[in-house]
Amino acid sequence: MAENPAALLRRASPGARARAVAWAVRAALPAFERGDFYGVYIDSVVGMEHSVDRGLPRRVVEAIESARGVPPPAVVEPLFTEICEPVVALQDDDWALPEDAELTLYAAYNLLWMCRGPDAEERARTALNQAISAALGLGYGGGDPERVSAFLQRWRVATGVG
Repeated sequence: MAENPAALLRRASPGARARAVAWAVRAALPAFERGDFYGVYIDSVVGMEHSVDRGLPRRVVEAIESARGVPPPAVVEPLFTEICEPVVALQDDDWALPEDAELTLYAAYNLLWMCRGPDAEERARTALNQAISAALGLGYGGGDPERVSAFLQRWRVATGVG
């Protein structure tokens, strides 16, 4: 039996961990980019209208790929600031997304958070799980052990972490 992804991520260097999670988030991008949702919401605190760039999760993945691992803070921090606003809007119920699109956005958010350092291993596992669920269209709490296993096999081969 193959080693579980959490153990593989724990042993990986920060750069390898970031690349491995970015690979999974890339697989989930269609759920966000082509998702059936309105990309504008009204912030309930100040009443401002915000537009969300459907390319935001892709830019997060591309930053990791471009840096071949953890990008410098000058790259991570502006992306993190940008992604925090729609994440807060989801948490405040100011914006609603289909589950797979929401999971993709959260996976990109956790990938960036992981690059900032705190709780990197835990964030990596969370982002990986979110990305898998979004990429496979499983939503929250969904499961299809055979499809997840096949995805993780592709992930291990593609990223070299396992």
